[in-house]
Amino acid sequence: MGGFYALLCCLFTSNPEYISEFPLSNYLKILDRNTFFRCHKSFIVNIGMIDKICDNDIILINGNKVSVSRRLRKSLLKIYEIYGLQI
Repeated sequence: MGGFYALLCCLFTSNPEYISEFPLSNYLKILDRNTFFRCHKSFIVNIGMIDKICDNDIILINGNKVSVSRRLRKSLLKIYEIYGLQI
């Protein structure tokens, strides 16, 4: 996907999804780093919404699957462990 759509950011919430023109880096500046984690260049996840981690994927409690970059996987596992969640 390229062009205009590459400039959009989709936000999935418990409500309907939202479309934004702001990059993820803008959201990282305002989101609580103790609650949200950038697991991939394309994804930020709410740590409290993680059901489990399987290989290089995060399974959210709503069943959605999110990719984890190899570079960030170790950090995610450490944070996940601090929160007392199971892998």
